[in-house]
Amino acid sequence: MCNLTVRLTTSGIRTESLLPKTGAIIVVVVVVVVVVVVVLVVVVVVVVVVVVAVLAVVVVVVVVVVVVGVNTLEVGIVVAEVVRVVIHAIVEVIVVV
Repeated sequence: MCNLTVRLTTSGIRTESLLPKTGAIIVVVVVVVVVVVVVLVVVVVVVVVVVVAVLAVVVVVVVVVVVVGVNTLEVGIVVAEVVRVVIHAIVEVIVVV
């Protein structure tokens, strides 16, 4: 593969290297790939954190209901509020990033 272009101009023959253009394209592609990978990693981490948080809340609720015998409806309302607050906080973090 030749990285040299020959142009015939009115003032004579001029040669240009294609390497700078190719290098710039490679840099842009690498930057785009890195940004996409970083965004995907952040999204995966956030999803894992949300799943773990929700599972932890569910486990706590089940333990409280079984051991203490609290009214299930009241516990459900509290759990729904906790999950809403956690999801709202995670969405704010995503928006900031």
